[in-house]
Amino acid sequence: MKRKLAIFLLSLLLVSSLFITNVYSAVVVDDLGRVVRLYKTPKRIVSTAPSITEILFAIGAGDRVVGRTDFDNYPPEVKKIPSIGGFSTPSYEKIISLRPDLVISAKSFPKQLFDKLAAQLPVMVLDPHSLKDIANDIRKVGIVTGLYRNAQGVAFKVEAIERAVRAFTGNHQDKKVFFVLWYNPIMSTNKTTFIGQMLEDIKVNNIASDLQSPWPMVNPEYLLQNDPDIIIMPKNSMAYAGRPAFLNEFPWKDLKAVKNGNVYYVNDDWVFRPGPRIVYGLVQLAHIVQPTTFNKEVVAIGLNDRVYAKAYYKHELGDDNGAVAVYLNAEEGRTYISKDGAEKILGVETGSDFVVYKGKTCKVKTDNTGIYIRLRDVLNCMGIKDVVWNGDYREIYLLLP
Repeated sequence: MKRKLAIFLLSLLLVSSLFITNVYSAVVVDDLGRVVRLYKTPKRIVSTAPSITEILFAIGAGDRVVGRTDFDNYPPEVKKIPSIGGFSTPSYEKIISLRPDLVISAKSFPKQLFDKLAAQLPVMVLDPHSLKDIANDIRKVGIVTGLYRNAQGVAFKVEAIERAVRAFTGNHQDKKVFFVLWYNPIMSTNKTTFIGQMLEDIKVNNIASDLQSPWPMVNPEYLLQNDPDIIIMPKNSMAYAGRPAFLNEFPWKDLKAVKNGNVYYVNDDWVFRPGPRIVYGLVQLAHIVQPTTFNKEVVAIGLNDRVYAKAYYKHELGDDNGAVAVYLNAEEGRTYISKDGAEKILGVETGSDFVVYKGKTCKVKTDNTGIYIRLRDVLNCMGIKDVVWNGDYREIYLLLP
């Protein structure tokens, strides 16, 4: 974690030096510790992973993506972009034919092809191991594309939702969990991957947490010996046709989780892709272990320098609903929310000194400008009691009914 933070801070230092030297349009240190220099703002970008494509679209650089993989499917318009092939079988000729001025790659990109491309043009590698890393990678993409402000907002959303989930999640260490990455051979994740870190966020006992490999292969005996209470697996790749047949076979059929019906499925794209939608996967995981809490919208609202974000386990929110630029103000020890923010976030109608929620009209206190209304008055009107402040009282987390 310290190494990742150091690399990110070095990236910011290098970017700040641009204002002095004016030699490069951007300089960034990627997740392999390589210094990547760009002499002009990239206009033709090849993405080698769906998560990278999603980051580019989320920060407003989607119109610069000229190449993507066969597996990219979000947002829907990516299907119109030429494909460079699969994860392990990208075409060098196809990439070069697209005339990219930047390639953004996952660490899993074939090394021989990577070396060949890196000798000719800028290639930046992303290799996140946590949601914090994902947020910082989003910022790095913002640096190299000249869209840092946009990227900062997207990154804040990821970080804020993670903090909110942690705030509302109780201790579930008594629940032994096994995340099925694949079933033949049996594969899982330890605590050093971004999936493993999400299991840490929801405070469960991941039985593969301390295994040596980030993506360990597990033998049947280990699974039987640790006998998980809960099994989690990706739906699209393993349960697309209903309950997987392998659960009727050894060793699965003898596990407590299978016998008790505690097998749960998550959206592959949300959980497996280290991009902006990872927060939906996190909320989906949290709902598995704490369903009465996470059957609501998870909301994070920040004071002054932070953005608003929300996620809902039942469905994916589009970009327009996923975040709005709204701020809170503090006055005389009270927190106020802008009327515009109250309408967009909380779904109330606002008047000069009142709000209307589901036909109920409530008086609210306004600040000196008349633009902001007291947040507590609004929440009382809505009957919201699921409220947690973070430690420095600069961010509030809500569960909306």
